[in-house]
Amino acid sequence: LSNASEAETQVELGLNLGDTEAGDLGTLEYNTGSGWVTVPNDGVVTVPAGQTEFDVRIASIDDAVYEGPEDFSVTVTGIGAVQG
Repeated sequence: LSNASEAETQVELGLNLGDTEAGDLGTLEYNTGSGWVTVPNDGVVTVPAGQTEFDVRIASIDDAVYEGPEDFSVTVTGIGAVQG
């Protein structure tokens, strides 16, 4: 977020697999400030008021099959406009 908001802000997180097989990745999670939570199926998460950033993580699964380099990305899309 470019600026802290006085209100909660919703964003949508998306996982783009790129050339990574879905079975090679764990669950997409974000940190609420109180702990790690699984991103819901619709991808919408709430960023608390006053925050300008939050952490996202996803584990890679070691399957003992060499597949070469793989890449994936996570997108963050704002939902509506919030002014703070």
